[in-house]
Amino acid sequence: MKDYIYTIWPKPWNIDKRIFNIISIIASTEFSKKIGKSVKIYTTTEEAKFLKTVTSDIELVCSLDSLESLDVTKWAFPKMFVLNSITTPVVHIDYDVFLFKPQKSYNCDIVTQNLETTLGNYNTYKSVFEDCFRDIELSNLKDEMQTIYKNSLYAGYNCGYIDVCNVEACKLWTNKSIELFNSIKSFKNVLANILPEQNLLYAFSCMNKIHVETLLDSEKDPIQQDEEAHTLGYCHLMSTKTHIINDKKVTNMDFLNKILNYIEINFSNAYEKICNISDNNFKQYLEFYNNKTDVYINKNN
Repeated sequence: MKDYIYTIWPKPWNIDKRIFNIISIIASTEFSKKIGKSVKIYTTTEEAKFLKTVTSDIELVCSLDSLESLDVTKWAFPKMFVLNSITTPVVHIDYDVFLFKPQKSYNCDIVTQNLETTLGNYNTYKSVFEDCFRDIELSNLKDEMQTIYKNSLYAGYNCGYIDVCNVEACKLWTNKSIELFNSIKSFKNVLANILPEQNLLYAFSCMNKIHVETLLDSEKDPIQQDEEAHTLGYCHLMSTKTHIINDKKVTNMDFLNKILNYIEINFSNAYEKICNISDNNFKQYLEFYNNKTDVYINKNN
């Protein structure tokens, strides 16, 4: 059984994101504690002080203080930084991912969520990536970048879930990722974060340097993948503003209520810790939550 690890770098969060993300972190880690060997959060010293008040039985590793000067637009860099530091196989989980069951094992180097393409957003990604390519010194990353650039759909592996089976393969990926992050002067569009993360891993896969498998069948359409995820006991919110549930648009605030309701019912100690958060923004949200009329997960679930 592997450790489950998280990377928490709060620098890019505004107030709304902070409320959503903290409650997601609490819920996600509670689920992971049930099925993992142990749970670790890699974060800053300052954030660890706060997380200590809202979590329990979790190891807090203060390894991100050195990233204080990191450009706020490079939000995927801290995860690559953490993965680059591991010495044993682990499962890295984004804090908006919920594991209700242990996931299946594969005979490969790395397992990710699924393979994604830009499809309808092709022109946006093409523009974003071409801006990045102009900044990159191709001599060190020529083969990898050309593999990505020639990929007509700029495909990449969704890295909300990363099961590292081969530490050396992870080092290869994250070393080049960090090099690539440092080669790009600035991210004019935060979508560029997937280039040194998702797209670079796909490039290594195409070049047969890293064997990647996915939890979800990438040949299936999104609805079929959602059904597959439900069967696997896997959920990734992906922090979009709206989600489609039963043909209805549901906002992140609705999801937040749903998560908090589930915590209140199933993890009473964690819910009590949330209620004791002194921050006024949390207090205002909790007042809203306690006064709401809709309940998204009933007590029979």
